Parts: sequence; structure tokens; C-alpha cells
Amino acid sequence: MKKKAIIFGASGLTGGNLLSLLLQSDDFGEVVSFGRKKLDLDHPKLTQHLVDSDTMDQHNELIKGDVLFCCLGTTIRKAGSKAKFRQIDFEYPAKLIQIAENNNVPTFAVVSSLGANAKSSNFYLRTKGEMEQALLQSAISSKVIVRPSIIFEIVRNQGRLRPLVN
Repeated sequence: MKKKAIIFGASGLTGGNLLSLLLQSDDFGEVVSFGRKKLDLDHPKLTQHLVDSDTMDQHNELIKGDVLFCCLGTTIRKAGSKAKFRQIDFEYPAKLIQIAENNNVPTFAVVSSLGANAKSSNFYLRTKGEMEQALLQSAISSKVIVRPSIIFEIVRNQGRLRPLVN
């Protein structure tokens, strides 16, 4: 039986690449994307839901499947403040963990950061570590934490890569 994937953050760099892989995979028969804007993509396996992250808990009944992929994340610079960064990188994933747990989603996969540590003096790494702790303390049976060292983006119109930094 083919699996159903749920993905949050498919409009971002990592989430967009993951979405492409999920749509190509023979293991997944259905991919459900949740985001703030409609993706410029049409695929028979893809269902899109427009959802504001602040009200995602109003869509509990739609957040059901075999694997929830959380690719939500930003940098402090892009977020504009530490408070907004924490909201995006901790509060939203923590809410998704709770929803997935309540809906018996068996697998939760999340993108974190190399060096994530809930006790770190570095705000970025501490926030990522706290998010990981929220997942590890949940009753979800299969937990996947991906800790890339550097995520690169292609600099528009220049054809070169540069690391995303906060």
C-alpha cells in the first residue's frame, strides 16, 4: 500500500526539493502540502491546502497520514526578530508535533541544524534544540531529525551557491 505524505514548508528551499522527491517516489501515492501560498505546481498526487501557520490547529482533520515532514524554518535575519524566528522554528513545529501525535501520524520528520542543543547559549541552536526535544518527548513512534551542516541556495541570476546564514 502506498503511503500518504504531509508536508509543511514546501515553498522553501529544502521543502521544495523534498516535495519533488515525494512526487517522484513510488512509495507515496498521495502528497498533501500545507502552506501560506499556492505552489505553482500541478501533479496528480498533490493536494494543496492554504493555511496560515497561526491557525493550523483549525485544520486538524486534514493533517492525517503516514509521514509528516516539517520543513518550516527561517533565519533570524529573514524573520526580522528573535521572537518571530522562535515562532517559526519552535512554536509552529511544536504545534505540528502535537497535532501529529493527536492524529496518530506514525512518523514525524523535521529539518533542524547541526549543533542544535536545548542548553546552548546560542539562541539559534538553543531554539532548534528545544524543537528537537519537543519531538523526542512526544509519543510519535518514529522520529526523524535531519541536521544539515549548511543549506545552500542558488544566488538568483548569478548561477552560484551561497550558504544560508542568519
